[in-house]
Amino acid sequence: MSRAARCVIAVVLLAAVGLATGCGGGADPSEYVKKVNKAQASFARTFAGLQADITPESSAAADRDTLARFQRATDKVVRELRDITPPDDVAGLHKDLIREISAYSVAIDKARQRYASNSPKEVIAARDELTAAVGTTASRSETSPVSTS
Repeated sequence: MSRAARCVIAVVLLAAVGLATGCGGGADPSEYVKKVNKAQASFARTFAGLQADITPESSAAADRDTLARFQRATDKVVRELRDITPPDDVAGLHKDLIREISAYSVAIDKARQRYASNSPKEVIAARDELTAAVGTTASRSETSPVSTS
């Protein structure tokens, strides 16, 4: 998941560069930036919430509920991003962003499988991996908004 997190941030930053240099055609760049930033901010808050909810003290059942909420948030941001029409010059990057965020579903499924095993070792490993990956992604997302300047 950390590879996906790096790719998401890279795509967002590349989109910002494209917009800052005056990409032409398609959607209004400032409106595009506003919509992507809104989706990104909501997703970053969800990441932060997930990090706070999966702790060494939380039960496996509570963690499974948290994973379900994270899956819903991932699905929501992907839907929101698909509904945004990007400027022509960043359309490919926008598709890459959607693909990378969609990849979080794979990590969530992996964690669900580990939790389903009911093995304390697997649950702890899944919890540690999720907490680390989510914390890294949340902090990067919160500090990397797209801009036109």
